[in-house]
Amino acid sequence: MKAEDLGTITWDKVGANYKPNGMDEDSTALPHTISRVDMPESVLDGRVGEICQQCFGNYPLAYAWGSLVTTAGTLVPRNGEPLRTNLFWAPVGPTDSGKSATQEAAFQALGMSPQNELLIEGKFGSAEGLIERLGDVEPGARRFIWVDELAHLLSKAAIDRASFVHILNTAYYRDQQSGGSKGKQFNLDCRLTIAGGLVEDLFDRSFGAATTGGLYDRFVFGLCPQPHRFLWRPFEEKPVKLNPFPASVNREVWDVRDEWIKNENIAPRVAEHSLRIAYICACADGRPELRGNQLEPALAFAKYQMRVRGVLAPNPGENPDAQCAVAIRNWLTEHAGNGEDVKRRDLDRGIHSNRYGPGLFNRCLTNLFFNGEIEMADDGRIVRLLL
Repeated sequence: MKAEDLGTITWDKVGANYKPNGMDEDSTALPHTISRVDMPESVLDGRVGEICQQCFGNYPLAYAWGSLVTTAGTLVPRNGEPLRTNLFWAPVGPTDSGKSATQEAAFQALGMSPQNELLIEGKFGSAEGLIERLGDVEPGARRFIWVDELAHLLSKAAIDRASFVHILNTAYYRDQQSGGSKGKQFNLDCRLTIAGGLVEDLFDRSFGAATTGGLYDRFVFGLCPQPHRFLWRPFEEKPVKLNPFPASVNREVWDVRDEWIKNENIAPRVAEHSLRIAYICACADGRPELRGNQLEPALAFAKYQMRVRGVLAPNPGENPDAQCAVAIRNWLTEHAGNGEDVKRRDLDRGIHSNRYGPGLFNRCLTNLFFNGEIEMADDGRIVRLLL
C-alpha cells in the first residue's frame, strides 16, 4: 500500500513541509484507529501551488490547498469562461484542528479581507435569508459565502421541504436564478462560492438524506491527517496580488478527462471539480490556455477526492434506525474493513452511539447480525464485519 493512500497503517510523510506538532513517527495509534496521511504535494499547481508551499508550511495541505484554490476561484472575473470557477469546499476534521484558521489565512494570503465585497461571512438559516443578503449585488457579481461551521447550514438544508438544497444545487452550475412566492419573488445573478468547516464526528449527520440528491456530490473535501495537533499562531505572510483572467480550454482537456473516468475510475463529478481547480490555477498563472498536458496535479487531486469519499460518505438514512445502521457499517468498513475483530466498546465510542441511544444501538447491531452483515461473539462483546 502506498504511503499516500488514505487508510495506511504507517505514517511517514505529509505534504507542504507540514509536521504534526508534538508528534513523532513512532506515535502509537489507538486500537482500530487508522493513521491518515495528508493530501499529496502532487496536487499543487502553478502560482497558487507556490503560495501554498511558501506560506502554508505549518498547515495541513488537506486544509490549505482547498482553502487557497477556492479563494482564488472567486477572484477570477466572469467573462464567458469555458469552465466555472466557483467551488463548494469543506475541510473536515476534529474540533480545534485549524479548519477555520486555515481558511482565514487563505483570505489573508490572497488579500480578501472582511472589508472586501467579494467575501460574505455569516450563518444563514434559510435560502431566503441568503438571497436577501445577496439582494443588492450587481448583475455579474461573485461572492464567497464563508459560513465557518458548515453543520449549521446543512441542518437548515435538512428541514423538510426546505428550498436551501435546491438553491445551492443550482448555484453550483448557474449564476442566474429566480423564484420565490407571489408575495416575495427574487431574481439573482451572482456566482456563489461556499466554504465551511465540518467536524468529522458530525459528517454523516450533516450530509444526510437531504443531501444525497446532489449537494454532497458538489462539495470537495479535505480530510485532516492523523496524527495532528494544531497550535494557532498569527498568519504573518504578506498578501500576494493575483490578477487572474479567464483562459481558454483546449479540446484535448476533455479527452484527458474522459480517460480519467474510463481508466482511473474517477467519478465524473470528481473529475469536474478537479478540472475547475486546474482552470483556476491556469487563470491565476495568466496562461492563455489550459492544455491536457497540464492536468497531472488535477488528476492527483481527483484521486485524493476518491479516497476521501470512501471515508466521508453521506448517511442516506431517513430515520434513526437507518442512520445508526449506516454509521455502524461505515465505521467498520473504515476501521476494520478486512474483517478484523472489533470490541463493541470501540464501535460504540467510534460512532458516538449516545446520539442514538443505547437501545437503538443494540437493536441495530442485532438487526445487522440477523441480516448477515456482521458477526458477534456469543457474549456480544466482539463484532466483525462480514465481507
